[in-house]
Amino acid sequence: MNGKKELLETVENIGLFMQYWGFKSVHGKIWAYIYISEEPVSTPQIVEFLGVSKGLVSVAINELLEYKLIIQAKKTKYGALTYLAADNPAATVREVLKHREINILSEVENSLNSLSKLNLGECKNLNLSKDKTKNLLELTSAHKKLLTLITKRNINSITEWRKFLDRGLKFLKLKV
Repeated sequence: MNGKKELLETVENIGLFMQYWGFKSVHGKIWAYIYISEEPVSTPQIVEFLGVSKGLVSVAINELLEYKLIIQAKKTKYGALTYLAADNPAATVREVLKHREINILSEVENSLNSLSKLNLGECKNLNLSKDKTKNLLELTSAHKKLLTLITKRNINSITEWRKFLDRGLKFLKLKV
């Protein structure tokens, strides 16, 4: 076992997870490969490892640079650029939560709030449960408040993020 299969599987799974967050899977794969690499990684290394086109990698790298998830490192002796993962992806995660997830929850909250204001006759015509709508509104509002609290924390590293979550789980007396 040389570990390449396990590394590729890990990178693929992180790509799928980041796709759930609204990025393209390739962004997650490239970021994960760069992040868990000991040394800076070049574009040709990424192309070869993932088996994707140089064009796809170049576009994804530019977008990852914009999000400040990776940074440009030194050039190889053949002139290829290399990349390192940014030291604080937690800050990027916080920004994504703040500017995308909270906005989505706000839109859901607003539409549920509008639905909850319908009278009983309107609800009956729509086959709408007023209680279930209210429950969903309260759940959405609670999630939005939780995300708002999380994003207000000045978490600047994965270690701080993990400690913050561990303290929260301990407070809630949850074991993972």
